[in-house]
Amino acid sequence: MSDEVIISAAELLKIYEYAVKEANARIAELEKFKKLVEFIANDYHELSYEKAQWQRDDWKKRCKKLIEEYDEINNSSRIS
Repeated sequence: MSDEVIISAAELLKIYEYAVKEANARIAELEKFKKLVEFIANDYHELSYEKAQWQRDDWKKRCKKLIEEYDEINNSSRIS
């Protein structure tokens, strides 16, 4: 007996479309992370202690929000 698996053209097309969709989703996620890193890198770094704390808290809030979005997308896009 042969262990060959035969895939129809329609099934292969579905696999391809899914792979493209997932790749585009990953690219979009990476672009969001890149934008956040660029924002933090280019943001004016506050010199006063209180303003620096506020700025740090703002960065943390933005990072947490992006990570939550990332986790939500990754948990919902798994193959069932």
